[in-house]
Amino acid sequence: MDTQILSHEMVNGKHFLSLTCGKTAAFVSVAPGEVNVTCQNASHRVFRSVGRTFATWDAAHAAYTSRGMQAILIAAQKLIENKS
Repeated sequence: MDTQILSHEMVNGKHFLSLTCGKTAAFVSVAPGEVNVTCQNASHRVFRSVGRTFATWDAAHAAYTSRGMQAILIAAQKLIENKS
């Protein structure tokens, strides 16, 4: 699937990314020992949730089953691993 990285910033050792894949959009922030994922869907727009926090990339991948979110997580992980 075609994933676009809309933005990537690094502040104080933390990565902040905004990505899309088809109609799926997400915000991913990564700090040492923590991956935070906010899928920007209708629920997020209504409740303005802060997303879900995971200790590892594997846990984040296991929590999302859609192909779009999997593609977003893979792209974010690859980008951050290449920058580190």
